[in-house]
Formats: sequence, structure tokens, C-alpha cells
Amino acid sequence: FDAEGNVAVTGAGYAKLLAADDGALLWEHDFGTTMSIWDVEIIDDAYVLCGWIQGTTSIGDVEISSATTASIDAVIDVMNGDGDARWGATVTGDSQSVCNDLAVRDAAIYMSCGGACRNAMTSSEESLTIPGTSVTGLLNGAVLKFDLEGIPLWSADTGYVYRLDATSEAVYVNYLLWGSETYGDTTFDTWGGDYDTLVVKLDAATGAGNWVIQAGGQGEDSPAGNHGVDSDGTEYLLAYIHSHPAY
Repeated sequence: FDAEGNVAVTGAGYAKLLAADDGALLWEHDFGTTMSIWDVEIIDDAYVLCGWIQGTTSIGDVEISSATTASIDAVIDVMNGDGDARWGATVTGDSQSVCNDLAVRDAAIYMSCGGACRNAMTSSEESLTIPGTSVTGLLNGAVLKFDLEGIPLWSADTGYVYRLDATSEAVYVNYLLWGSETYGDTTFDTWGGDYDTLVVKLDAATGAGNWVIQAGGQGEDSPAGNHGVDSDGTEYLLAYIHSHPAY
């Protein structure tokens, strides 16, 4: 919902805005099979979309493309109130990359990238190279921070991101641990089965990691796709734990 109560709706290949009073269509974009939208957030008068793109699509004067016609890349697109695009960006890697989740806070946008997000990010405003050296694992990913004008501020290496949330001071990232993964100087291994979940706290100003917590059991454990942060900065996590949990 935006400040006027209008409803932003997204799906596999479209985004639309419906009027608050009668549900009338205010604007709509049909991306066909080129782009799939997985999340939408609203900040100030901007509508922020993310998902994946394969090929090229144009929204007004802004053209967004994957690295090649064959690659599937994570994509973010920011539109103004009348549905015209302000800017867009893609993140490519060694295989399929997607944006699973967004968070907006204090005139900043935090974009998750799950998959092999290990190469350059290309924005219609400015480019950024993702280092991709501090985290190793079978499923890799990244979190990127933008200002509202599309300028990338930092990137942080993570695992495959399921959800993220942000406060004024921190970004909390909930992602999947598959096998063994090294974060900073610490290596995490699943306690049993193939999967566990990790939560990472990042500094909102710099993207530097503050701490990492592992949760799982002896079965196939994974993030449940949702978490939240209260006004005191306490993180609440939902996860699928298929046996007695360990932390």
C-alpha cells in the first residue's frame, strides 16, 4: 500500500497499481516471459520491484537487460507514482541469479541476490563490482544497498538469501546453509541432513558483518521464508526444523 492507500500488485510477469477507493487500474506493466517480479516495496513516492530477468525489457525510457540472452539475472526496478521507471539494475553470476526479497529504510533500498551472484552489478545509474571472496559455499549470494537515485552504496557477500529486514542501524539476512560455508574467519557446517539456516547481522552504513547465528537440527532444515525485527532491534526468525533444534 502506498501513502494514498493504493495497492501495488505483482506477479510472474506483471506489475500494476490499483486505486484505493474502487480498485480501478492506475497503471500496469506487462513483462511477458522476460521478467518475473517476486517482491515489491514502497518508499516515499517510489515503487521498488525485484525478481529475475532473461533478455531485455523497456519501462518508459529505461531499458534493463540480462548479461546475455541466455542468462537469468537478478533485477531491481524503481518506478515513480505514475508507473514510469526511474532506474533499473541487474546482478549476474555464474548461473541463475534471482532477487528474493527487498527491504527499504531511511531513504535506502536493500536488495537480496540469491544464486551465483558473483560478478558485476550493472545499473542504469552506476555500476558496482561484487567482490565475492569472503564467503564460500555451495549456494552463494549477496545483499546490495542503493540510494533512491540508483547509486549503489555497498555489497556484502552472503549465502543464498531467503529474506532480509532492515532497521536504521542494521540489516538482518536470513539465508540457507548447504553443506559447509565460511563466513569471515568462521566455518559453519550443517549439524545433520543437507540444510540449516543462518542469520547474519550487517551494519547498515557499511555492510560489514556483526554476527552470524546458525539454527538447525538433524533433518532437512531451512528458513521458513519470513522473519522480522521489533523496535528494539530484536530479530525473530521462522525456520523449518525437522528434529530437536540446535543453535
